[in-house]
Amino acid sequence: LPNGAVLLVAERPAIPIVVVRVGLPAGAVHDPADALGVASLTAELLTRGTARRSGPELDSAIEFVGGSLGTGAGRDGLTGSLAVLRKDLGLGFDLLAEVLLTPTFPPDELTRKVAQVQAAIKRSEEDPGTVAGRAFARLVFPAHPYGTPAEGTVESVGRLTRDDVVRFHREHVRPDTTVMAVVGAVSVAEARREVLARFGGWTAPP
Repeated sequence: LPNGAVLLVAERPAIPIVVVRVGLPAGAVHDPADALGVASLTAELLTRGTARRSGPELDSAIEFVGGSLGTGAGRDGLTGSLAVLRKDLGLGFDLLAEVLLTPTFPPDELTRKVAQVQAAIKRSEEDPGTVAGRAFARLVFPAHPYGTPAEGTVESVGRLTRDDVVRFHREHVRPDTTVMAVVGAVSVAEARREVLARFGGWTAPP
């Protein structure tokens, strides 16, 4: 697309559903050394509030049409996912664009998510397999992001601020590194039109 994003379309007219996957190289490998876990936290917060809707309003909008909308981050990438019936494609793209382009990262949601992540990390420390995996990663990937937990540590996550999340989103969620795959009851021309209508004005930071 003109802004550098790559759009992939697989037409499947027999399936009355459209599924969209968005991928960006914005995973934990890009966490600053003093902000481990920020990629994961950023992805978790994308759906918890936008310039137009609160987190609960986003949930209600997608659930009302029986669809699904989600975001997440792993070690290498950040992903967004959408699944809606063909008739609800416009709404689906509206919501997807909102969470990727105009998240507000509400402070109360950030506080709640930080507590959830810290609790999950503490629980995982009771699992021998997880503990062994983390120790193994440190040995195999010394002085490399692969050697640190993608979700961060209890201490590092506790230090994260809204500014850290906003900065990570601004620097790494950008069109020129984005790949968007659209599959289902939609033509290439229609998918391109729907995507450009919502993401065409998205420009890369300097």
